[in-house]
This record gives sequence, C-alpha cells and structure tokens, in this order.
Amino acid sequence: MVVWLFRLLLLLAVIVILYSGWKYVTDPRRKLETAQRRKQLYFWDDPKDARKNLFIVCKGVQFEGEKYIGATEDEFVVTSILMQMVDPGQLFGLNREDFYRMEQEIYAAYPSAEITWQSPVDDFLKHNH
Repeated sequence: MVVWLFRLLLLLAVIVILYSGWKYVTDPRRKLETAQRRKQLYFWDDPKDARKNLFIVCKGVQFEGEKYIGATEDEFVVTSILMQMVDPGQLFGLNREDFYRMEQEIYAAYPSAEITWQSPVDDFLKHNH
C-alpha cells in the first residue's frame, strides 16, 4: 500500500515537472527575451485580446504597441496602434528598413491599423522620407 502511494506521488511529481518545463519553453516572454539577446526580429501579441499591448523586438531593441479599437465598414477591429520604445537609449544601430520590417509584421496581424510611432522614431521616419 505504501509502495503504491509512493509511486503515485512520484508520478505526480514527474507530471508537474514536465508541465512546468513545457510552460517555460513555450512562454512568449522568454521567447521575447531570447530574441532580444540574439538581436532577432520577434513579434508577440494576443490577437484575441485588444486590451493587451503587443511587443516587438528588432536588433535587440524592444518596442511596445498600444492597440485601439475602431469601426470599419464591416466590424470592430484594431484601427490604431501607438508604438513606443521600452528603452529609447537603445535605438543606436536601427535604420529605416528595420522600422519598415516591424511595420510589415504588425500589418500582417492588423491590416486595418494605422501605426503611429512615438518620438524620436516618428521624427526619424518623417525627416528622411
């Protein structure tokens, strides 16, 4: 009887460890941090929840987008996204093409949205247009 109880507890412990490992591996925040360290492009968003902000990393710089809902002819969708830097001091090394790549990732998820960049990115994109 005690042996069966020990085996059951051991099985439960293994299940909890496997579940915790799976949650860690699939956690989007970890993927975001990994992309930031590796200086890769990564887009993280919950398209089912318009109240949650989206995050995008490009060349190690993290940006956060605040989504706003509006109406189109057919439905209510995200019509406006305000993009801001998490740390503006990290902008060194980004070029215009990087911002266009990030916009393409956002437009793929939200084709009806108008993207507005916060200063100094907005000034940079308008100045050399």
